[in-house]
Amino acid sequence: MVNGAEKDGKLRYQSSIASPTTNTFSIELEIPNPEQALPAGISAEVDLTLEQQEAVKLNPSMLALDEKGNLGVKTLTGDKVAFVAAKVVKAEQDGVWLSGLGEKVEVITKGQGFVRDGDSVIAVRESQAQ
Repeated sequence: MVNGAEKDGKLRYQSSIASPTTNTFSIELEIPNPEQALPAGISAEVDLTLEQQEAVKLNPSMLALDEKGNLGVKTLTGDKVAFVAAKVVKAEQDGVWLSGLGEKVEVITKGQGFVRDGDSVIAVRESQAQ
């Protein structure tokens, strides 16, 4: 902290949008302060330990909603369409990073708007389409 103190805390809030003027993200840390020794809003240098996770970058047009409104993608399991719920990890101008799809997944990239979970399809894989 600016007063030289070092404390461990918990990330309580992280903005999902950067400030257009500073290109920084607002965060809030929760630090135990039972003696009220630290003033509210004190500036600090923060080291964050982030957990790694596998993610896949896809075009946002491949995203779908299931009947309950869950966000995900339509995938192939054999010759059947399967909706797989996913979590947006990061959004960029040229795509979104999704987690929760597993180690290996076949995402339907063309025609996904015309099929539903459980439909049987004849898939044309990219290598076959060329």
